[in-house]
Amino acid sequence: MSATLDTAEKHSKKPKYTKLTQQELPACKASLTPISVICIFTIIGAAFIPIGYFCLKASQQVVEASQRYDDICLPGATAPEQEQNLLQVQHIPSCTLALY
Repeated sequence: MSATLDTAEKHSKKPKYTKLTQQELPACKASLTPISVICIFTIIGAAFIPIGYFCLKASQQVVEASQRYDDICLPGATAPEQEQNLLQVQHIPSCTLALY
C-alpha cells in the first residue's frame, strides 16, 4: 500500500506547498507619514518648475502665419463661380504660395 501511495504522490498534479505557490510571501509595506508625503510632493513640484518655465518661454516665441488661398488659387470672382469652376474641372488644381 505504501508503494502505491509514493507513486501517487510523484504523479500528482498538485503544486508543491511553498510560500510562493500559496501566495504567503511577505509584502512590501511602505510607511508613508504625512511629513514624507509633503517632502515628496515638494521635491516633485520643484522639479517641474524649470520644465514649466521653459515650456512657457517656448510657447511665447511661437509665431502664427496665415494666408487665404481661395481667392488666389481658384479662378472666379465670387464663391459660387469658384465652386462652379471646381465642379467643371476633373482634377483639383495645384497651388503654390509663399509665406512672408
